[in-house]
Order: sequence, then C-alpha cells, then structure tokens
Amino acid sequence: MNENVVEIEVIEHPNRLTLSKPIMIDGEEKKYIDYDTDKLTGGSIEKAIQELVKRQVFVVSPEIDTVLHAQLFAFASGLDYLDINRLSMKDYAKATAIIRDFFIN
Repeated sequence: MNENVVEIEVIEHPNRLTLSKPIMIDGEEKKYIDYDTDKLTGGSIEKAIQELVKRQVFVVSPEIDTVLHAQLFAFASGLDYLDINRLSMKDYAKATAIIRDFFIN
C-alpha cells in the first residue's frame, strides 16, 4: 500500500440545486442552494398560498402552479421568495421543477 495516497471522502448532496448562474443572497455569492422537501407539510402548502394571496397572486391548480412551486421551494431552502424570483430563468425552472416533481410523485 502506498503511504503517499490520500483518500478523499466524497460527500454527495442529493438535495442540492447547483446554479448555472451564481446569485448574491444576503451579501454572499451562492453557487448552489440546499433544500429539504421532507420538511414541507400540508400546512406549508396553505402557508404558501396565503403568502401568495398577500401578493395578489391566486393559485388555481397547486400541482402545476409555478408560482406556488417557487414559494414552496423558498420554504424548503430556507430562503426568501424574492431570492428565488431573482434566480436565472434556467435555475428558476429547475427549482420549481423540483417541487412540481414532488407533487407528481
């Protein structure tokens, strides 16, 4: 065995959205966003809908409503909804697809 070999532990983040375009959040450049959909509950959906109504956005079909998915992704990632809205279009689509797929599965 070669004593000069250094083993590196690879830590995978299955709940990490790698951003195609980094974004500044709270003065820090983010290249990825970690999220936890397991912490979302039925109450999360109701709270998300209430938050959107405050912005005069009304949810018609939760399974396909992109704005609701963005609000739920904000909850799952611990970020503000407005930060999610500032993501590049490509990254916003990936973030909302995570929640949409969560609904479908």
